[in-house]
Amino acid sequence: MVTALFNLQLGSLGFLRLSLLALATINTLVSVIGLILDSLSNVATTTSLWQIISSLVAPVMAPIFIVVIFLDYIMVRVKASDAGDDSSQYFLAISRIELLILGAMMAYWIPFLMSFGR
Repeated sequence: MVTALFNLQLGSLGFLRLSLLALATINTLVSVIGLILDSLSNVATTTSLWQIISSLVAPVMAPIFIVVIFLDYIMVRVKASDAGDDSSQYFLAISRIELLILGAMMAYWIPFLMSFGR
């Protein structure tokens, strides 16, 4: 189980899936870096491009990435149930990677987005 996850090469994920997971990770990291830079800066820079991307674009894109990764996770699980034994392990490893990224994104973005409702 664990060996199948570590034996999976990044190139075998496919270009579209790898791009989706990379963009979702970058989306979260941009927001984290923006918050760190904002807390370290003494000057209020509300018009800088970095501030706009990290405070406006990233929170809007996060739910879209979460839904698309979740839909891909569902498709991978269906494919794993139809595949043979070797292919099934491959698809299960992909689903674990997607769950890991989904969990990290939801752990960061859910409290952040819930704070806007107050």
